[in-house]
Amino acid sequence: MEKLQNQRYDLALVDVKLPDTNGTDLIAKMHAGNSDTILIAVTGFPSLDDANRVIDRGAAAYLVKPVKSEELVRIIAEKLNKQE
Repeated sequence: MEKLQNQRYDLALVDVKLPDTNGTDLIAKMHAGNSDTILIAVTGFPSLDDANRVIDRGAAAYLVKPVKSEELVRIIAEKLNKQE
């Protein structure tokens, strides 16, 4: 969050389960602070509730780990192209 205050980012990958905070809450804060940043949530513990929650809070996509590199690159390109 501190870095977002001083710098603009086009895209951020955010894990839903983080050791020091809740990724879903972080996504909501990031979206509120800079809605131009594309937020992509990733998780190793998928659930429909989590998916709905992160999308409702501002994530542009919800990916399940392990994410194939081709899929990640495709989704990032798609979201960045929409932003432009």
